[in-house]
Amino acid sequence: MTLAFNLGRPPCISYEDADAPLPKATADMAMPIHHIQHRQIQEKILVRVYRRRKLTASTLPEAKQSVMGDLQDQLDRWHQELHQLHAQSTSPYPVEYWDRLYYSTSAALSRPTPLVPRPGPQAHEQCFLSSGRVIEIHGQLIRQFRLPNSWMLLQGLTLSAVSMIVTARANTLVLAGRIGFKTLLDNMNKWIHQLYAVMAVMRERWPGFASNNLEDLLDKTSRDTIQHIISLMTNEGSRRSHSLE
Repeated sequence: MTLAFNLGRPPCISYEDADAPLPKATADMAMPIHHIQHRQIQEKILVRVYRRRKLTASTLPEAKQSVMGDLQDQLDRWHQELHQLHAQSTSPYPVEYWDRLYYSTSAALSRPTPLVPRPGPQAHEQCFLSSGRVIEIHGQLIRQFRLPNSWMLLQGLTLSAVSMIVTARANTLVLAGRIGFKTLLDNMNKWIHQLYAVMAVMRERWPGFASNNLEDLLDKTSRDTIQHIISLMTNEGSRRSHSLE
């Protein structure tokens, strides 16, 4: 399910095909069950948003927004229950490990999708901030907790970085209008530096981790995006100065 969601591909087995009830939510099982419930939400996103099985281009925008709002509400409720359940569980992972799933899924829901190919300003802001939060959480976890060497973790980190960079580059003025040029630029620089730090630690701990081409590509695109933001910020400042004269 994780691989299918990250790649935007249909899962080979649907959760709807499972007829066995979930086990009792004991201290040992609370987080595994909550994890399964998160995957069920992800499958709904795949079916309703990315595969668009029932909704077509002629579907009213209100119906599309209703689908998106319902899925985001389910995801938010899952996240609200997370910390309480984690405090009562025996999970070996810190709660931030699970927080990461919420923010990465929230970013996937707010990106351009087959259902909503042109999301609005609020979705752009959500995608940018959620993607950055995933990078922040990886930075916290890599310092405080020895993450397992996993290609899936690397894929999730990379996807969040790409989402953050592309959203900032394609919607600079929209984001600047909502959070300000300074906050936009500060966040970009902060999250890019955290991304480099996480990848450096992963490379040191994981001999099989070969990421030179990936790091070079992310470095090039992030530098170009930051320069783009600075250029637009300078032009906007000049425009305002001329308008005051």
